[in-house]
Amino acid sequence: MRHDQALDRVRKLLALATSPNVHEAASAAAQAQALIGRHRLEDLLAAEASVAHDPDPIVDARDTPL
Repeated sequence: MRHDQALDRVRKLLALATSPNVHEAASAAAQAQALIGRHRLEDLLAAEASVAHDPDPIVDARDTPL
């Protein structure tokens, strides 16, 4: 499994980990953690989270007229 495929699968499993079904949520969280460890995705997930919650994003000014 490539890193991008594993990362996509981890995202889906983490979404499923918020399920109201306790057993399903626990199983999904455990599988996500195993994939993160196996493919060493910790750094990618941390970088993705920091970009998603950037309080001061860089704004592209292409919409303003010259």
